[in-house]
Amino acid sequence: MNEQLKTSSSSSGQEAADHEEVLVNILEIVAERPSHNVLAVLSHGPGSALELRRDLAGISEAVLSRSLSQLSRAGLITHIVRPDASLRVVFSLTTTGRSLLPVLLALAVWEKEHSEGRLTRET
Repeated sequence: MNEQLKTSSSSSGQEAADHEEVLVNILEIVAERPSHNVLAVLSHGPGSALELRRDLAGISEAVLSRSLSQLSRAGLITHIVRPDASLRVVFSLTTTGRSLLPVLLALAVWEKEHSEGRLTRET
């Protein structure tokens, strides 16, 4: 019986550690201002890098490129090369990326309701 409890306890401990690692990984990606701003813009529909730069005033090409790469590796966005004469690359949210939007919105609402300024980043 004791051995069973130890196994169960260590199993749930490992599960908690696994969940924590996944949570930290996704929060590191979406917590960066460019990343969550890109997700917000793409929530309105697909867009090219040029359109994203226009909508995200002040973002450099390098920062946007890094953010797009991170979001793509995380499976949150995808890109398609348009076969027309311009060969324009268009970015859009994946199903996974779209499913993350309500979670991000819920976090923003929670922060507004509970932080009272306590959760601001120190610079």
